[in-house]
Amino acid sequence: MSVTLKILNSKSPLKYLSSRYQKRIADASVITDYKKGGKVFDIGDSDGHLVFLIWGEVLLEASDGKTALIKHTDKSSNYPLSKMKPRRFSAVTASSQAC
Repeated sequence: MSVTLKILNSKSPLKYLSSRYQKRIADASVITDYKKGGKVFDIGDSDGHLVFLIWGEVLLEASDGKTALIKHTDKSSNYPLSKMKPRRFSAVTASSQAC
């Protein structure tokens, strides 16, 4: 599965970019499939990526143990998961599959 302009237009802030920039981002983006329990990222990670949930469910966990379940049907899935760097949450796939 490749990143399409339709996917980018459903995600903020990407939907506000011109189609030219969206195309460049789509070409450079990767969709990764995770099985249940798959680690998406850890607390403290400082990678240069924005991670969006396209399908499935992800469990975010803060260092104090508080959790939030994000579903691809939630409004919150239109925004990056833990966009601050270093990351303040860990993310693990909660559904049988997620991407």
